Amino acid sequence: MKTSSQNHSVEKDSFEKPILTVDVAYLSIRGGELEILTIKRDKAPHEGELALPGGYVHCDEDEDLSETARRVIAEKTQLEPDYIEQVETIASRSRDPRGWTATVLFMALVSDSKRGEDDKLGKDCQWVALGGLKRKSLAFDHGELLSKVKERLVAKSRYTSIPLYLLPKEFTLSEAQKYFEITTQSTLEKKSFRRRLLDADIIEETGEQTKTGKRKAALYRNKNDSNVHFFPRMIG
Repeated sequence: MKTSSQNHSVEKDSFEKPILTVDVAYLSIRGGELEILTIKRDKAPHEGELALPGGYVHCDEDEDLSETARRVIAEKTQLEPDYIEQVETIASRSRDPRGWTATVLFMALVSDSKRGEDDKLGKDCQWVALGGLKRKSLAFDHGELLSKVKERLVAKSRYTSIPLYLLPKEFTLSEAQKYFEITTQSTLEKKSFRRRLLDADIIEETGEQTKTGKRKAALYRNKNDSNVHFFPRMIG
């Protein structure tokens, strides 16, 4: 007679197991342009093509999907994100020739100052301008995944403070507005934007000013204890 534990084992083993992965769309802004971190695949399928950094879920190691995403980022890119969030789960029989797969898509943001030089990246990683990247340029269905992330970034930038995670450690209000305009894909009214950002009490003056240009401008930084702020009204 089988014990309950044996019956449980039989039931557990009888289920089909799809391939489960995590893919991370890692975004940054440099030179006034939104960029995506890609990795060149070194094996089939799609060997030699660009893809989003990703990897398999390690059931014995990863406590949850967020831990998987951070492990993949550390292994593949060697960059610690300033911000990360889960976007969507995409699954089908046709998205990977190796079998029925499901991937959990994450969006990660890193500031230009934290990003450092490209030679510090993981093997085969490179930043690519998002505007010049064609949808079919990425392996698998990663072009579609990237489109989903772009939609999330634009939408969430209009009602939260996540663009601040892309800014350098110290920034002017003009720079903050420029970054919000890049991520919201809209032109913002100067006085209204500054009032809403300052009223939110999520940034503070450093006491320093920029030393270039005809006019000096106060430098700001994110408050250490500030989390993602939700604005009461849409921006842009």
